[in-house]
Amino acid sequence: MLIMDELPFMFVEREGFRLFCKAMHPEFLIPSLICASQLILLMMLFSLWLYLLIDVACCIS
Repeated sequence: MLIMDELPFMFVEREGFRLFCKAMHPEFLIPSLICASQLILLMMLFSLWLYLLIDVACCIS
């Protein structure tokens, strides 16, 4: 949701988002701003690593 809608990471700290998540899935633990940022950064770095790995493999063969 954050990435697809290009929302700022601080969106997870807002009361409206917390109420929405609680209404949709009460057991869901909302990550903090820092946790969400770190997870998304790791996913982006992993995607970049895979892209470069595949690109290098295509150049070698």
